[in-house]
Amino acid sequence: MTLTSIGLPEPATSHSYVNIDFCDLETERKEGERLMAMLNPEQRAIFDAIMNAILGVDEASTETFSVNAFAGSDRSFLFNALIRSVRGLGEIVVPIAWTGIAAIILEGGRTAHSRFKLPVPISDNS
Repeated sequence: MTLTSIGLPEPATSHSYVNIDFCDLETERKEGERLMAMLNPEQRAIFDAIMNAILGVDEASTETFSVNAFAGSDRSFLFNALIRSVRGLGEIVVPIAWTGIAAIILEGGRTAHSRFKLPVPISDNS
């Protein structure tokens, strides 16, 4: 199976689709610390679990996390604290969301179709 066989374009030979902007590590680290200090206890527990997995503190930890919550529960605040903290460590973070609204509220967020140059079919019903 190839991309073309399922109606998708072949990717360009360049890897520019993941064009990561460089950032000031110290600024990212400080902003990550500031946001982390504002997390509520439940958010902080999630933050710590994810950061421990990233840092390899807990080898038994999963590498896949799902954060489910009602709208207005500040998931994006938690995600932005994680994004800034991980960038402050000098790591690359590529926040991807399905919708434009979700992408806008993530620090440096992009939609999946924009970041990975996925075609968006337009039809009479879209």
